[in-house]
Amino acid sequence: MPSKRGKLECENMPVAQHITRKASICKSSKHGLGLFAEEFVPANSFVVEYTGELITDKEAERRGNFYEMNKLSYLFNAVFQHSDCLYSIDSFFMGNKSRFINHSVSNANLKSKILVSHGNVKIVFYSLRDIYKGEEFLFDYQFTDTQKKKHGIID
Repeated sequence: MPSKRGKLECENMPVAQHITRKASICKSSKHGLGLFAEEFVPANSFVVEYTGELITDKEAERRGNFYEMNKLSYLFNAVFQHSDCLYSIDSFFMGNKSRFINHSVSNANLKSKILVSHGNVKIVFYSLRDIYKGEEFLFDYQFTDTQKKKHGIID
């Protein structure tokens, strides 16, 4: 049976080697722009890392107010396992194409994971099921009802 350390090293391998699935930003039928698979992605596969600037909860609140006024937001909130502090990753200025992954509860095909490796925190996406070329990548933002109402999210 592999140790937890071995499993973590295996999970981190695609991230460490910067291996991502081929994807493109295209017009989404429901969400403006979205990120779409350019190749078949098997279930439980690493898809992409969510990149950006690591900021504190206080700074995320400040930026979030500005983004909301302008109907933009690329903040990903995360509670890190080894800390009581709440942090966010802001991909507005320094992000990659993963910031175009849209929300869906009923059609989510990705799950997010927080990985900590050598003191670095990474948010990564894995496929929940087989994803076919041309499908939009979607995941559940796990918003509260108040947040859904605030952002006009139905699904």
